[in-house]
Amino acid sequence: LSEAAKIPIIVVNCAESPKPNVALLRLDMRSALPIAQVPIPISVRLKNESNIEQNRRIEVYVDGVQQYAGSDVAMAPGAEERHDFTIVFDRGGLHKGEVRLVGSDGNKYDDKLFFALEVDQGIPVALVKGAKHEVAFLEDTFYLQSALSTGSGGISPIRLTTLTPEELAGEPLANYAAVFCVNMPAPDQDTAERLATYVERGGNLIWAAGDNMYAEPYNALNDQFQGKLLPAPIKQIQSPDFADGRESWSIGMLDEQYPPFRNLLRPRELYTSVLVYKRIPFDLSVASAVPVPVLARLDDGEPFILQNRVGQGTVTMLGANVHVSWTNLPLKHIFVPMINQMVFQLAGIEQTRLQTTAGNPLTFTFKEDETPTTVEIIPPTGAVERHELAKLAGVKTVDGKTRQFMYDGTYQIGVYLLRPLDIRRQMQIPFSVNIDPNEIDAAVMDEAGFKKMFADTPLVFTKPGDAMDSTFDQLKSGTGLWDFFLVLVLIGLVVESFVSNRLTTKKSEQEKGIDARRSLPPKPVVLGA
Repeated sequence: LSEAAKIPIIVVNCAESPKPNVALLRLDMRSALPIAQVPIPISVRLKNESNIEQNRRIEVYVDGVQQYAGSDVAMAPGAEERHDFTIVFDRGGLHKGEVRLVGSDGNKYDDKLFFALEVDQGIPVALVKGAKHEVAFLEDTFYLQSALSTGSGGISPIRLTTLTPEELAGEPLANYAAVFCVNMPAPDQDTAERLATYVERGGNLIWAAGDNMYAEPYNALNDQFQGKLLPAPIKQIQSPDFADGRESWSIGMLDEQYPPFRNLLRPRELYTSVLVYKRIPFDLSVASAVPVPVLARLDDGEPFILQNRVGQGTVTMLGANVHVSWTNLPLKHIFVPMINQMVFQLAGIEQTRLQTTAGNPLTFTFKEDETPTTVEIIPPTGAVERHELAKLAGVKTVDGKTRQFMYDGTYQIGVYLLRPLDIRRQMQIPFSVNIDPNEIDAAVMDEAGFKKMFADTPLVFTKPGDAMDSTFDQLKSGTGLWDFFLVLVLIGLVVESFVSNRLTTKKSEQEKGIDARRSLPPKPVVLGA
């Protein structure tokens, strides 16, 4: 055995009658990006880890102030339940939240779930117009621009920048969470390369079809850049066949699993009433290593919205223009929430990533123009940690700049803040750390199971209590000889006393004899006898 394998492991049997326990498993915030004054749906999963029925109540605190107090949730033994509710953030900015179970039970550590998020971040979005028109509502982007500028109280969570194709060529694309290109002619070589790089590094490119999108030049560029510009090759513009009595198509399917569409499925008339008068079909006959997700189909089964993941970003395309000359979609109630929710989802992807379980590392990726050399991390304790990124694990650099690093100090549950120190734009990134839901499983393993798990490693089994001290002493010092030594010393003392007494008695008797003889009167001397 190696030296390490010879080191014994102490297994303390702490098994006792389990106390009733309810655990918070996870929290789902069903909004890609929260907006102030707009109710945010939240779902919490709970599990009753005991063999009796329990009732527990949930409370939610935001920035230390109670925002929600629910009624009791009844749970059968071993059952898992979902509790749904909404909260409203009264203002924008960074918020720290905590979900709590009211009362105490067998494990206090799984009675809390932490979350962190920013509200009204002002999502930067670019809108590229294929052409300008003297009459605003005749522009291809008129309705889309209006939808992206809509917000509660007249304040939109989207910071919209409109560009021409010529301005797009020199614009820093990394500044935008999403880039819409509406009826844009095929870009030149340099612009196409910049768009492909933008997507690969985490950007979100969204195309809307139009009369200026010709299949041949677009497909050629897409092939040249290995499928990074379009979700799939496209075909020429197509109109309904009036000979068959069809004047338009309608949307026949929305992907129920796509988060932005989940609240747009009922009633079905929300989307089945959308008519399409012209479209650009997709050519899905070209083999693809991974099937391209279809987010929406028309009533003849043809894909209408495709979205493909490319590198760290996405490419999305609508098979029609977003103008009333192509479809009545901009006039329908579904249009504004559909477009905004898609943008929120794409911009909010990073937020869903910034959470982990205690002990697991978090990986941070910085954009091209945000590459710090030093960061500050503030854990739940409030103590500030300053790190040089080059000295941390999992560092990846491009052109000598740190683009990615890994932080593994996530040992305490709560909300952490990361602050890059030496970049142009001041920012702080919140992330939450919670207990691993798998740790709540009260599984039991006997001694045989432990021995099998640790193979050749010596194990010492013990129980809590007074025996623990002697177990540690024995492992540190070996088998104790002190008690045996004391017995030997005691026996020696007894023997010594016995021998000493025996010898003293004989000596005394001899001395008494001598003294007796000395005390006898002298014999008389007779003269002349």
